[in-house]
Amino acid sequence: MSSLDTSENNERDQLISDLQEMLVTVISDAETAIEQADERRELELKSLALKLRTAEFEKQRLMNERLARLGEAIHTLQNTAGEIGTNDAHLMGLPQAETNPVEGRLNHIESMIESLISGGPPKPLLASVLDRWRETKIKQGVAQRNVDGQINRIKNFIEFAGERPLNEYKFLDFQEYANVLGRVPADWRRLPQMRDGTVMEAAEYNDQLPPKRRHRVFTKVTISEKYLSPLRSIFRDMAGQHDFPNPFLGVSVRVPVVARESVERQPLATDELNRWFRQAAHEVRADLKWLPLLATVTGARLAELVFLQGKDVLEITPGVWAADLEKPLENVEGEEEERPTKNKGSKRLFALHDVLKEVGFIDYVLTRRDDDWVFPHAHGKGTSVVKDPASAASKRVNRRLKEVGIHKEYESTFHSTRHSAKDIMRDGAVPEHTHDMQTGHVTKTVARGYGAKRLRDKDVELLAALPLPEGLDLSPYLKSVKRR
Repeated sequence: MSSLDTSENNERDQLISDLQEMLVTVISDAETAIEQADERRELELKSLALKLRTAEFEKQRLMNERLARLGEAIHTLQNTAGEIGTNDAHLMGLPQAETNPVEGRLNHIESMIESLISGGPPKPLLASVLDRWRETKIKQGVAQRNVDGQINRIKNFIEFAGERPLNEYKFLDFQEYANVLGRVPADWRRLPQMRDGTVMEAAEYNDQLPPKRRHRVFTKVTISEKYLSPLRSIFRDMAGQHDFPNPFLGVSVRVPVVARESVERQPLATDELNRWFRQAAHEVRADLKWLPLLATVTGARLAELVFLQGKDVLEITPGVWAADLEKPLENVEGEEEERPTKNKGSKRLFALHDVLKEVGFIDYVLTRRDDDWVFPHAHGKGTSVVKDPASAASKRVNRRLKEVGIHKEYESTFHSTRHSAKDIMRDGAVPEHTHDMQTGHVTKTVARGYGAKRLRDKDVELLAALPLPEGLDLSPYLKSVKRR
């Protein structure tokens, strides 16, 4: 063999030796990467679960970025190992199968990361968690009536988007739902042609009507607060419970431009109140007679007044009266029952204006026993018990407003009395914190959260003696007292 041949053989042997050392290094690095990836995977899984429970979008975003970078690194390493295994293994006298364990483990890690980023294994169906969520909300102090309304809105969404596992709903499901809600008539549940259908069917029915005959659609506030808000709430809670990314986190579902602008509810003017009082003072039913005046001078909600019992009206100091909504209701067997209220702030004491003594309301209440309803007609009796006293009372008193010509849909309704009461208290220079406690509005600042959490005797006395609006005519009630 010539010296030239010998030199070529030595170079080839050296090249093969170098390549073998490179392969051993790559495989060693791959095994080390797998071990490190296993450790990182455990840490990342624990970290991601914690971040999902606290619903911190920024931390979750950073985690997803780290997972994505890890996935890219593994993918690159996977390609490198695969190329070496298929192209060079036979040159080094090594079987191709030796690269398969590395590639297989990399594939396994990559699939786990992809599953983690996408939300993990399927979670419970949305409909299956409604009952437990409902019970939790009620235990938190949310009124059962309000929770049931939220549940119905969530069921509307399920009808639209379909029944799926919680983690399979995505942002566009909610945005498309909001877009459809912008075309739904505001009174669709009361219209025979729509009330048994879905929101999509109601929207399509309204769309096919001639423009002049189409019904007024939902307001933007209604879509956001009544239909989207329950969805935001349940997905936030369930994401923490079942460890999946909250689809509302970091995104904003926009209310469509076709939705109506909200109508600002206005207080009733003094002349409007006078027209209403002239009719109400002659009513035979206690609810129709007293509710208009009682709501105007207290600012209490209709549903709060309808559920008053005889024991709830009490004398705070001599000649000064109030109503106590912190007490539970009492049934005819003397057992206590939960009082239906809008929220925790609604369970309160509120002052009764002195004028209610003058017109005979206090005397009327004193004829009621402790467990008697102050307004028994609102509840019915025997086989004609009213299922939803507050809703029935709202329809009844608003019909009276229409009869006297002062009802305007959304703008001037019975609820406008709360606005009138607020104006009366502001005109009387009542501190904002005090009249918020009177009306049951939630305290919104830390500073205003300090101090008494219910009206003090001096506060009740102040509210009871407030000047009423100039020109407010209570003579119809006063004449009614004289006739009796």
